[in-house]
This record gives sequence, structure tokens and C-alpha cells, in this order.
Amino acid sequence: MGAYGNGRQHVQIFNKNDSCCFSGNGYETYEFVIDDNISQLGKDNFQIFIDDTHNEHKISNHVLKLVYEEISLDN
Repeated sequence: MGAYGNGRQHVQIFNKNDSCCFSGNGYETYEFVIDDNISQLGKDNFQIFIDDTHNEHKISNHVLKLVYEEISLDN
């Protein structure tokens, strides 16, 4: 529901090669279900972003930069 409505978006970020948790492509089991359902409601913006810039369990500088740029665009 975080992706539904005017000016709203939901982005899930996964570390492709996370050394701890949620690595790989498990998101593929549900991404299309969420996309289909939220698209039927309209006013949607749901995305999954795969960060393949490192092999650690962390928020990378690459993702921090993308988030900062997105927030700056909204202001």
C-alpha cells in the first residue's frame, strides 16, 4: 500500500550478493503479483532495485546516492 496514491512510491532494495540475507532472486516469486495488483488500482509506483555493486550486508554508497537524488527531486 505504500506504493498507492498520488506522489507515493515504494522501492524495495536488495543486495544481489548479500553475505547475510535476501541475496539472489527470491523477489521474483512475488514481484509480478504486487505489480499486477497495484496496477489495477492505478496511481501506483512499486519498484524493486537490485544492487550488484558489492558483496556485503550493507547499504552501499551507490544506493545512498540514488536515494538522495530521488529525495532531492521531490523537493
